[in-house]
Amino acid sequence: MFDMVSESAGGVDGGLQLISLAEQPRPPADLALSFAEMRQRVEQLDAFYRGVMQRGTDYDLIPGTPKPTLLQPGAQLLDAIFGLAPIFEELSGSVEDFEQGFFAYKIRCKLVVKATGQTAAEAIGSCNSKENRYRWRDARRRCPECAAETITKGRAEFGGGWICWKETGGCGAKYRDGDEAIEGQAVGKVENDDPYTLANTILKMSQKRAHIAATLNATGASRIFTQDIEDMAPVPVAVRMTVEQALETGDLKPVELPDAALAGLGRTALVRLARALKAECDALELTDLPKLGPKPTDDEIRAVVREVRDRVARERERRAGEASA
Repeated sequence: MFDMVSESAGGVDGGLQLISLAEQPRPPADLALSFAEMRQRVEQLDAFYRGVMQRGTDYDLIPGTPKPTLLQPGAQLLDAIFGLAPIFEELSGSVEDFEQGFFAYKIRCKLVVKATGQTAAEAIGSCNSKENRYRWRDARRRCPECAAETITKGRAEFGGGWICWKETGGCGAKYRDGDEAIEGQAVGKVENDDPYTLANTILKMSQKRAHIAATLNATGASRIFTQDIEDMAPVPVAVRMTVEQALETGDLKPVELPDAALAGLGRTALVRLARALKAECDALELTDLPKLGPKPTDDEIRAVVREVRDRVARERERRAGEASA
């Protein structure tokens, strides 16, 4: 695809210079684009990724994955520049069982070229209410007065007992140690008792999975991105949100924070995380926790956070095992 000219024609480096041929070779009959057109499209896609798409909105960099993860806004953006429109179709095999509280959707996303109406690509996505993120919830002690899950253990120097903590949205009610209304509640990983409110969420997730897969197929962007895995909490949330935001929304559970994300947190986020884990320990009545000195380093805080996180995780697993036995 290149010609060579001599130094007398203006070349350098030993008399040789590469220049593009004036006429590009035609592609074989079974190729829709010439090699030059293919190369140009790839370069344009790379430039669009680097110069236009935004991390945290259109894609995320997820620790432990080899490529950036394409998010739904990024898929919509790629559809727009390629002139594509998604059409969704619910397939046979979808289930809406309001008696048993089970929901499962299988969706086909077909991407059509707006200019011609031709199908560029299609993909199938599915989601159901038995997936871990929908089947289970993290139950905490609920206040009998205000119904908020804001009960925490009272400090011994103030009489112990249980408090509905106002700082986390509670009403301030107090309960004595041994109160069955508080201590008789199931805590930790429990089955979601209200799956019916999730039906639309599960439908949207199946549509999103199908849409992103179809976009990767239609645009050839899978050489840059991997399939959307943002529902593999909590790592994507830890990347896109601050720890404080993720903890406040409930999208990030301190006990589930992986070492890869923990290693990248700054001091302020580490302190917030340590406080959140302390609240977890209070709710589980865990004592004899490791202590930090007056001026701990970031690595010392990380070590303590890691130890407490693992202890909380083990305690939750133990209680879940006892509940299911």
